Amino acid sequence: MPKKFLATHDGKETPIEIEEMAPGRLRIISNSKTWEVDVHLAGPNHYSVVHEGRSDDLRFHQTASELQAFLHGEHLYFQLDDAGKAKKAKPASRPAGGKIEGKVELTAQMPGKIVSVAVKKGDVVSEGQGVVVLEAMKMENEMKSPKAGTVTEVKVSAGQSVESGALLVVIE
Repeated sequence: MPKKFLATHDGKETPIEIEEMAPGRLRIISNSKTWEVDVHLAGPNHYSVVHEGRSDDLRFHQTASELQAFLHGEHLYFQLDDAGKAKKAKPASRPAGGKIEGKVELTAQMPGKIVSVAVKKGDVVSEGQGVVVLEAMKMENEMKSPKAGTVTEVKVSAGQSVESGALLVVIE
């Protein structure tokens, strides 16, 4: 049975249904559009979402009342109603400045090979900027910075093999 959500964005309510078809395979329906995606756990609150051969990095943080997600270089903020009631989501105000605070560690979504590293220690990056390309399952996955900041560590180099969860880059 699908889980039903109601998202409000720019004042417009949008119903969303999410149904687990098989372990790691979801059907998402919104505005008469249907997507079937494969979802792979890449770490705590971190998933690789594969749709039509394209892999995207999804990270989120959830509290009892708020959900923050980072997908396609964009931050999404939702205020959640009481989890015991019908699940609804409404946009929440962004944190002051709309930025992620503190250190961010980018990790490998899955085992693979580093194709390229676009940054070095000390580089200043913008939110959504590509920093590492990882080849996994014959697909290239660009890892993007979830925040503007300075690269403080680069733990990989082109051609290197990595395991799922391996630390790639640190941005502060």
